Amino acid sequence: VDDGQALVGVEHRLQAAHHRVQRKAAALVVGGQDRQHTAEVYQSEQWNPVYELGTIGGRSRSVSVLNLEKSYNSRYVWDKQLIFDHAFGRHDISATFVHSNEDGKGGSLQGKGENFDFENLRVLAMADPSTYTANGYKGRETMESYLGRIVYSFNSRYYLTASIRNDGSSKFGPKNKRGTFPSFSVAWKFNEDFLQQYEFINMAKIGIGYGVTGNE
Repeated sequence: VDDGQALVGVEHRLQAAHHRVQRKAAALVVGGQDRQHTAEVYQSEQWNPVYELGTIGGRSRSVSVLNLEKSYNSRYVWDKQLIFDHAFGRHDISATFVHSNEDGKGGSLQGKGENFDFENLRVLAMADPSTYTANGYKGRETMESYLGRIVYSFNSRYYLTASIRNDGSSKFGPKNKRGTFPSFSVAWKFNEDFLQQYEFINMAKIGIGYGVTGNE
């Protein structure tokens, strides 16, 4: 049996540095983006000849068989984000907005042939046409997401967080293509109020939250 396979991988990543858009007093707005692209190609060949060196009589099987397979996958992700921070008095506000695009493509092709007249020509065209089999697939998946989040804190002790996410996927039908998932939470860092005399405790927080999640 002669097995041969090749794996070729290509990965490209472009990281865009965050750049400052505006800064006034204690307010800061920052924007940035992140791009990623990955691609992979896989090829495989399995050859089973009738006559094979090292076997008694030189004949190892009654029918020669060739199996070929080739597949590929690629994915592109592009994330954009905008961050806002502002502090005034004992108040701190942070807001984040993210927009994301994903695009994935893939495919595969498998072929098989038997009973080769000339075993030194290992191509499917030399097999018996009545033994040909082939199958494969080709597909594409896309997804677009929006995310917004606000975090508010008072005196670095009391925290309120609210977020909302909206996702759209090509895996669903037109009536269910997009979904919205909100969440919120509140927290209290109570060691600042009651446990200051204990130096070995630098963080004690209690909180509660609620959120909706989904999957595709």
